[in-house]
Amino acid sequence: MASQRKQVSASRSDRTENNRQEAGKKYESSTSKVFCEENIDFIDKELRKLNKFCLKSGYSVAQIVKFARPFTQTSTTVKRKKWKKIGLIGVLMIVVAVVGFQLQSSCRIASALAKTAMIKIQPFWDWTRFYHSNCLVANPMYRKPDKLTMDDCQICEGIQDILRMSHVNPANIIDKYFKRDIPVIVEDGLRDWGHLADKSVQDIAEMYRTSNILKTSWGCGFSSNIRIKYGGHRDLLRKITNENLTNFYAHWENCQLPAAKAFRAMYKRPYFLPSAVEMSSTNWVFISSNYTAKIFKEVDIGHPLVILMQVKGEIEIKVDTWKPCDTVCTSLEDVLQEGEILILTDSLWRASYLPLPERDSISIGIGGFFD
Repeated sequence: MASQRKQVSASRSDRTENNRQEAGKKYESSTSKVFCEENIDFIDKELRKLNKFCLKSGYSVAQIVKFARPFTQTSTTVKRKKWKKIGLIGVLMIVVAVVGFQLQSSCRIASALAKTAMIKIQPFWDWTRFYHSNCLVANPMYRKPDKLTMDDCQICEGIQDILRMSHVNPANIIDKYFKRDIPVIVEDGLRDWGHLADKSVQDIAEMYRTSNILKTSWGCGFSSNIRIKYGGHRDLLRKITNENLTNFYAHWENCQLPAAKAFRAMYKRPYFLPSAVEMSSTNWVFISSNYTAKIFKEVDIGHPLVILMQVKGEIEIKVDTWKPCDTVCTSLEDVLQEGEILILTDSLWRASYLPLPERDSISIGIGGFFD
């Protein structure tokens, strides 16, 4: 019994001591808090007295602020240094990211991590509506162009073939054909190209290999029957050179402006285009070699004026109308032969092509604008 009483007494004394310590801590905390508040109130009162004294002495508010600047400058300087440090870290991160994306291995890893992150984020935030949108922020002043109606289909309902012509007069081609949405093939489209008209797929591959700009640029909209994991058209052209690759087709857009400008050395502006037609800043390349295709490939140039120039070989082309005119107007088919140029307006027509076997084919696509 005596030992039990001692244990109970010891536990009671421990609890009492703990309670005393907690009470002491609370008292110290409340005391320091009260002391801090009293000091702040005292400083505030003194500053107010000093401000009133300065005003009574004839000093303006601007002068008082100027006198107080040495006391407030320290906090401002600290904030400025903090933001400078944050800005420097941000710039360094951007530089590291840019350098990393220039390295193919780092780019692949970053792409894989980004894809995984976007998949994880999608259940909580649907980013796909921004991904598939042409604009990040909607412009309230923008009005979408009117879609085609059945009345518009009267333009094409009587067209049964693609009009062929040569020796075209640039003075009337806009009013006579472009504004009337009549697709045409200019048979002597490359008549003043000289040696540029004598090009091969190997020449294009060599150009992308030797040009400092083209060999480091990437393309857009790459499509081919050859499986290319990374590098797109550059890897394909490398295979053509190193492995003597045949039985293939490919097309892509030189969407980087320096690359598009460098590739312009491969072609000339068509002679029949008046100065009122403005050319697109990018260009498209379509190549094939001994490839038998059954599915038409879309010519997705996406400009008001679509120009497809057949530099080498030949391809089968199909020109269809957009909905709802596809139920009224005839689908037009023809063979675009070497030296010919197809021109059509994108508002009503869309073009696709079919590579033909037996020989190499090179086509160059450009877009245009006209009033």
